[in-house]
Amino acid sequence: MNNCSCPNNGTQKTLLNLVVVAACAAAISPAPVMAHNEVRTQGYLVDSQGELAKSGTGLCWRTGYWTPEMAIEECDPELVKKTEAPAKQTASLPAVPPERIRYCTTLDIQFEIDRYAIQHEYEAEVERLGAYLRKYPDTTAMIEGHTDEVGTDEYNMQLSQRRANSVVEYLVAHSGIDRSRLKAVGYGKTRPVADNSTEEGKRQNRRIDSIIDCAMDIKEGFKPVPGRITMAALDMEFERNSAEVKPRYHDDLARAADFLKANPNASATIEGHSGSAESAGLSRRRAESVVNYLVDKFGIERSRLSAAGFGKTRRIAYNWSDEGRRENRRVNIYLDYAK
Repeated sequence: MNNCSCPNNGTQKTLLNLVVVAACAAAISPAPVMAHNEVRTQGYLVDSQGELAKSGTGLCWRTGYWTPEMAIEECDPELVKKTEAPAKQTASLPAVPPERIRYCTTLDIQFEIDRYAIQHEYEAEVERLGAYLRKYPDTTAMIEGHTDEVGTDEYNMQLSQRRANSVVEYLVAHSGIDRSRLKAVGYGKTRPVADNSTEEGKRQNRRIDSIIDCAMDIKEGFKPVPGRITMAALDMEFERNSAEVKPRYHDDLARAADFLKANPNASATIEGHSGSAESAGLSRRRAESVVNYLVDKFGIERSRLSAAGFGKTRRIAYNWSDEGRRENRRVNIYLDYAK
């Protein structure tokens, strides 16, 4: 007889099932966890090391007081993206208006003795004034003519008026300025700016002044570019009754030739003049001698050079002295080029 107390088969099966259930329960029970108040993990369960407690599939355990605002990227990435604060919209600043400045211009040109025609070298200056007046159509201009003290008051008043009129006519004809915007006034010899006892002083007094309205415009808003630039390159004096170019002017003519070579679209106007006791034809020969020098010495194309003789009609000094007569025996060279 067997003395051992053993459970029957039914009892054995019951005990075995209990062991299996206990093992399964142990497998699915989480490790000891607790709620954590650290900002990063607030609203989620953490283990004893302060690390997030996760299920076997990697999911975080939420506490009972968890809210969507507590969502963190590691546990609820889709909620974090939804609750991110929208980017602040940068308010568009109003456009800053461009800086405006006051533009003004003037005209200051001189005349030969007893003449009122605008000299070649000053035409570009008058054209720049025309560009200004076209740019600002609300502006007006007063052109003031003046003379030196030689001659009667009545004659000088008339001459100064003709000088002012010539500028007005040029602006109307060449720049298209409405005549109603222009006024010409002659002051004769009543407003000198220099000493009339010297030739230089007289030259400065044979002039045009101007009073021109200023205009407001954006910075660098006015950039007048005339169709051409006229530059007085050289004034040459000659011996009495001679058309020979003096050696002292050779270097100056070489520089003029260099300019013409460097600017193939430029041209030169050579104007000859004679003294009171010289023939009118001599002024032409003086201009032609300069043209020939530029052609023969430097190879400048003759087609780019023009010669003109004015006799003694365009004096820059009075013939009362040797100095004045010497100044009138001259050639003026003007270089013209597109700008």
